[in-house]
Amino acid sequence: LHTIDGDLTINWIDATDLDELSSLSYIGGDLTISGNDWLNDISGLANLTSVLGSASVRHNPLLCASSVSSFLANTSITGSATQQGNDDGC
Repeated sequence: LHTIDGDLTINWIDATDLDELSSLSYIGGDLTISGNDWLNDISGLANLTSVLGSASVRHNPLLCASSVSSFLANTSITGSATQQGNDDGC
C-alpha cells in the first residue's frame, strides 16, 4: 500500500506500532490517529511524505508527544496539523 486517495482513520486499535503502513507515502485526504491505548510507536509512517488534508494525532496515552511533533513537522500537510492528549512525559 503506497497511496490512499481518501482519508485514513486509525482509532481504537490494539496495536503498539504502525509498521504495517511502512510503505505508505501519500494520503489524499485527512489523517486521524486517536484513541489508541497501546500505540507507542508511529515510526512505521516514516515514509509518509504528503497528507493533502489535515492531520490529527490525539489521545494516544503511550505515544510520545515529541515523536508526534517530529512526525508532523517532517510531513507535508496541506491542512491543519494538531496533537493533543499524547504522552508528554517521555
